[in-house]
Amino acid sequence: MKAQKLKGFKDYLPEEMILRNHILNLLKETFESFGYEPFETPALEYTEVILGKSGKENDKLIYSFKDRGNRDISLRYDLTVPLARFISENKNISKPFKRYQIGKVWRADKPQKGRYREFEQADIDVIGSDSFLIEIELILAFSKFLNKLNLSSYVIQINSREILQNALNTSGIKKEDWVSCVQSIDKIDKIQEDGVILELEEKGFKNAKEIIENIKNSTPDLNLEKTIKILKTLVGNNHIVFDPFLARGHDYYTGTVFEITIPGLGYGSFAGGGRYDNLLENIGGDKIPACGISLGIDRFMDILKEIKKEMFSKTVIDVSVIGFEEKDLLDVFQFTNKLIDKNINCEIYSNYDKKLEKQLKFVDQKNIQFALIFQKEKILKDLKNRKEYIVKTPEDIFDIIFK
Repeated sequence: MKAQKLKGFKDYLPEEMILRNHILNLLKETFESFGYEPFETPALEYTEVILGKSGKENDKLIYSFKDRGNRDISLRYDLTVPLARFISENKNISKPFKRYQIGKVWRADKPQKGRYREFEQADIDVIGSDSFLIEIELILAFSKFLNKLNLSSYVIQINSREILQNALNTSGIKKEDWVSCVQSIDKIDKIQEDGVILELEEKGFKNAKEIIENIKNSTPDLNLEKTIKILKTLVGNNHIVFDPFLARGHDYYTGTVFEITIPGLGYGSFAGGGRYDNLLENIGGDKIPACGISLGIDRFMDILKEIKKEMFSKTVIDVSVIGFEEKDLLDVFQFTNKLIDKNINCEIYSNYDKKLEKQLKFVDQKNIQFALIFQKEKILKDLKNRKEYIVKTPEDIFDIIFK
């Protein structure tokens, strides 16, 4: 047996999990401040629930198989379709229904920079309101989250599927060909304008250049204009951009769509969403308006590590207790327990028979700032600032760490 992980899947070291947990806590705090409540759906769904909801191209990326009951089941591709399935099953739930969900999704995609086959998403959605207030609130919530991380270079691109469809109508594109056309337009950031024109022509759209020109000349409709005006006031002019080419890849979008990027890094968008007013009806439920936004946590982590390398602590441990002998073990545990009661995270170094120099080296390699040498005279070493203090009580250590 060769010990190796699957391609496109990740192991997370403690320092990555610390960053991840910090992001998750900020997301939950922000979502709940806007009145969104926690929610969860299963990782597995019936295949018929998931297939055909995000488009034929996306259907190719779904992990599907037979279970032991010979049922066709699939790992969830996103968190939106399972939410729609839940609402369709629970028609009497109070609406508007505002929820947030954070969970793993799976896509048999080609692994590349910022793209994995197993990754985590954080979503907020509102089911049961067609008000443009929802789009404003969703984008504002994510802006608040990014501001908490002191990120200032993000750009929120906004468009509407209806504006795109109007441009296609003007170009003489039949309704049954909209999806195919939009799927090519959605690639404009990756293959540029010439690449989109070539792909459209290969699909049989002979007036590809006209299509592109009509999209370029598009302007926001009244609803989108109001949304953009309010967001520019709340979030800032430099963060909000109207992009008539923005399409989003999922077929279920019907109205306003948006994506969040940090230009110049080569990652593409790390968050995006929009209005999907027909999805619940397509899944067997009633026709109910819906809107949501999703953040890809793994890609966002990659971005944070690239632009803010020293932003977060690499360990949860405040103090490592070293330098003691076996006869001191009871005293060590009693002293350490008092530190823990004061919310000081402690690690007792288990290989206490090694030389003190090696113990200190181990603590330093783990990026732990403080080492408590537990001997007759207790010494607290601040390895970051190259200082040391003689301490007698847990209170002394608390005062030094949190002074």
